Amino acid sequence: MTGSAYVFLGAVFYLVGAILVTVVFNVPRNDALARVDPSAADAGRLWNEFVRSWTMWNHVRTVAALIAAALLALALCASQDGTNSNPEPLARAVR
Repeated sequence: MTGSAYVFLGAVFYLVGAILVTVVFNVPRNDALARVDPSAADAGRLWNEFVRSWTMWNHVRTVAALIAAALLALALCASQDGTNSNPEPLARAVR
């Protein structure tokens, strides 16, 4: 696999597995929990449901972020010596 393929897959894992999961699953759960009255009779039950669901999606985020980091590290290793194979455009941009 080429370095650019590793970068692409790493970006997909990060964007979908970390960012999208946060926006679609974790934030709505946080918002719903914020609306719960802690002194309500069913607050304990709601907390247990929240923890179970939120923790599962947090594990998905964690695994996706670790996979993304590994893929991006592989992208670095796939280049000739861990550096850009043609550093001149980068050097011009920095000047």
